[in-house]
Amino acid sequence: MKKIDLFPTPLVKFNLENSDKLNSGLVDYVKTMKDDTVDGKKQPYSMVGGKHTDFSLFLDWETGKRKDKFVEEFYTKICDLIMEYGEKYIDKHFKDTHAPGTRITPWAMIYGPNDYSKVHNHPGIDLAIVYYPKVPKTSDTNGNIEFIDPRPCSTWDFNNNHKTSQSFKPEEGSGFIFPAWLQHGTTPHREDDERICIAINVKFHRSP
Repeated sequence: MKKIDLFPTPLVKFNLENSDKLNSGLVDYVKTMKDDTVDGKKQPYSMVGGKHTDFSLFLDWETGKRKDKFVEEFYTKICDLIMEYGEKYIDKHFKDTHAPGTRITPWAMIYGPNDYSKVHNHPGIDLAIVYYPKVPKTSDTNGNIEFIDPRPCSTWDFNNNHKTSQSFKPEEGSGFIFPAWLQHGTTPHREDDERICIAINVKFHRSP
C-alpha cells in the first residue's frame, strides 16, 4: 500500500541569520513610511486597523531618494531568496529565463491591539513573501498567520484528521514564501506592543 499526496501546495519558511541589527533598522525605516491613503481614507486592503504603508520601501532605495543601508541589505537578501526559491522549486534555469524583469513590490503593516488581516490572496501575482522584523512575545494563536486549504471540497474529507487551515506563529527574523493565490490572513494581535510585517509581491517575467 502506497499513499500518494496529490497537488501539494508549497509553503517555504526562511530565517535570516544574525538579523537583530537589520530588524531594528527596518523597523525604524518602516515607521517613517507614509500610510497608503486616498482622499483621507484607507485603501480597501485586507488589513483591519493598524497602518498599511505605501509601496516605496525598495523604490526609494532604487531611485536614490532615500538611501538606507538596512533597506539595501534587506533588498539583497530578498532577491537572493527569490533566486534560490526559483531555482529549487520552479526552474533550474530560473536565473536566465524568469529573473530578468521580475517585479518586486513591498509594503509594511504595523499591527496594534486587536488589529488583523482578513482572509485574502494576491490576484495576478506569482509569489507572496512575508517577513517579520518585529514580533512581541505572544501566547496561543495571538497574531498568527493562517493559510486556508485551497481545495473547496476538502471540508468533506473523512479519510484522515484533516484541517482546512494551518496556523503559524510569526517569529522575529523569519518569514514565509508561498503562492500568491493561496488564501491567507491573520488572527487578531492582542498585545499592546506592535507587530511589524513586511509583505512582498513577486511577479515573474515570462519569456515569449
